[in-house]
Amino acid sequence: SMTLLSARGPLPEQAWTREIPADHAVEVGRSSGDWSASWDAKISRVHFRVRLHRDLLEVEQLADALNPVFYRGRRRKRFDLKPGEGFVVGETVFTFEDGRAAR
Repeated sequence: SMTLLSARGPLPEQAWTREIPADHAVEVGRSSGDWSASWDAKISRVHFRVRLHRDLLEVEQLADALNPVFYRGRRRKRFDLKPGEGFVVGETVFTFEDGRAAR
């Protein structure tokens, strides 16, 4: 089944959804290739890393990231997301989605 990470900025065109690979971590930031949220100046060039672990998505803020990652309204450096949960950096909302549930 597909597991997805979506990013949504303030404007409609500031959005993407990507399939999270099962076998390796992905780094997300303002300039991180396919995983770039280039619209948000509060996001560092490489801001956090995500990795699938069973049914959870492990999220870890990287050492060079300047601005906080907010999960459930609190600044968190590291946390696990369940499908349907999300987190915020700057004005961008990231959501972990289980592709089975989304269809």
